Amino acid sequence: MFTKKITLFFCSLQICTLSFAQTSFSDVAASSGIDFRCFVKEMGGGCAFFDLNNDGLEDIYLTSARERDALYINNGDGTFSDITVAAGLRQTENFACMGVLTGDIDNDGYRDIFINTAKDEHSRLFLNNGDSTFTDISVSSGISADSAWAYSSSFGDYNNDGYIDIIVGNYLDTMGFIKDSTNVNIIGYQHQCSPNTLWLNNGDQTFTNVAATTGAGETGCNLSSVFTDYDNDNDVDIMNANDFGIWVSPNTLLQNNYPLNSFSDVSVAANANAAIYGMGIAVGDYDRDLDLDYYITNIGRNVLHHNNGNGTFTDRDSMAGVSNTYVIQDSTYTTGWGTGFMDIDNDGFLDLMAVNGFIQVVDLFETAYYDPDKLYHNNGDGTFTDISMTVGVDDSTVSRGFAYGDYDNDGDNDFLVLPVTNDTAFTRRAILHKNDLSNSNNWLKVKLQGTVSNRDGFGAHIQLFDNGISWVHEVNSGGSHSSQHSSVAHFGLGTIGSVDSVVVLWPSGLRQTLVNVSHGQQLTVIEGLTVNVAQVDDPESFQLMVYPNPAKEVLNIFTQNLNTEATLSIYSAMGNLVYQKNMAANASSVKINLSELTLSSGLYLISLKSENYLATKKILIY
Repeated sequence: MFTKKITLFFCSLQICTLSFAQTSFSDVAASSGIDFRCFVKEMGGGCAFFDLNNDGLEDIYLTSARERDALYINNGDGTFSDITVAAGLRQTENFACMGVLTGDIDNDGYRDIFINTAKDEHSRLFLNNGDSTFTDISVSSGISADSAWAYSSSFGDYNNDGYIDIIVGNYLDTMGFIKDSTNVNIIGYQHQCSPNTLWLNNGDQTFTNVAATTGAGETGCNLSSVFTDYDNDNDVDIMNANDFGIWVSPNTLLQNNYPLNSFSDVSVAANANAAIYGMGIAVGDYDRDLDLDYYITNIGRNVLHHNNGNGTFTDRDSMAGVSNTYVIQDSTYTTGWGTGFMDIDNDGFLDLMAVNGFIQVVDLFETAYYDPDKLYHNNGDGTFTDISMTVGVDDSTVSRGFAYGDYDNDGDNDFLVLPVTNDTAFTRRAILHKNDLSNSNNWLKVKLQGTVSNRDGFGAHIQLFDNGISWVHEVNSGGSHSSQHSSVAHFGLGTIGSVDSVVVLWPSGLRQTLVNVSHGQQLTVIEGLTVNVAQVDDPESFQLMVYPNPAKEVLNIFTQNLNTEATLSIYSAMGNLVYQKNMAANASSVKINLSELTLSSGLYLISLKSENYLATKKILIY
């Protein structure tokens, strides 16, 4: 274990602060009761932090591919217990589990588990029974129809109906190679890859694949997909990191056309079409300008997409010092996998982790076998410093999965890293890097509970404001290679004792503001119910209310603070427009005779949209 005091200077709005970031990391997996191997030859090897039983403690899931997966429950004293068999997950030993994702598919308050599997096996969906056991509903849910080779997936409510959907990034279908004139040496790839699948949550524990009809079924060799709102328009888009980008398909960015039921490929226009060996995606606002930036791992130079705030990106990995191109300068390439933005020292700026691990490639270039993981410390000026060796996270085993979360609830982010092997004699196990932070910086954690929006709050943006300083955190899932970070938003505050306001922008369109929030706590925000919610001081903001709900013959719609013209629309759950009306400024109510619309029974979405604001409500018509 190594410890180093790092002194940083940064200025914000003419207020300069001296931050002493003193930290190191210790591998406590063995002493914590975690003893796990992952048998993967190439890709996969996923890990996740999530709270399976709502006790406020981060539990752990690890995929193994050739052996049984492992579910470790957090005992609350720094140790974990393996409950895999007792939880009903013994059967994972019978198929090749690659990636893991957790989320509450039925809004019952308990996180369910979704597993990506190898080719010719179908994805697995395990329903949380609420008693720390799980039931396999892969077949009854319809998910079993997805039998492509998959390493990545992400939960997100793309149609804002209150239920989380699933994007699955699929990989190779058939392999093909380009050879030189001698027909001996491989100089490129011509693989065929399976289309990605987009599983629409029907709200009854079943799913329908709508990838083809929505435009989400691209055929890049996907290794990471994530639902994320890159353009801040209150709906989740899809970012895809694709392998063999030069030959098969570059990375893609699919813009959500909500409330229309479709996506548009804006990759080229947004400059998000890097042609690389895309492996994992990190999502975070590293420069604190209230929009999301993205870091994508690769064989060789990783890509840092700096968000310009206008729907486009500029690559700044070289400028920021996070390219992570070579192990030996100008010689052997690094191979990056799991990744994530998180604040390791609570100084208020997001740092960046990228785990590396050797993979055999054809003789186009050379990858390094000794390939240590990288931790980049954010200097607060748009640049980063490599502190991997200094703080003791420069593990050189062949790693794949990475996730962060505060497993011991001491106010700092810990790391979970999953090395892989195809050798049964391999003794290296999963790594739990405990953060031994010893500075006095303050912090705040925020957990969301949706009521109208999905229960997990996936897709919500949490903003903090204090004395001209701002932060934003998106609650999302997936992105890191085959892995998932904690869903609890963690904010480092530096020397700030309390923040002026915490603003939650929910997928439903509701905007909640909490004022004068003290540091050193985990705040739970329940959509529409949390106390200390301030009225939004914004002339463009308005509220949307419907009555009755469920409705049969007549629907009354009420608005509040509608100070601008807006459009009122009603959409079916599949995104079809069934009613639309222009609303004048200061209009307060609309009465709709449902019998005249001849609508079938089911779930519908009401949208009230002005130039700068969007509110949505879901209603049941019977």
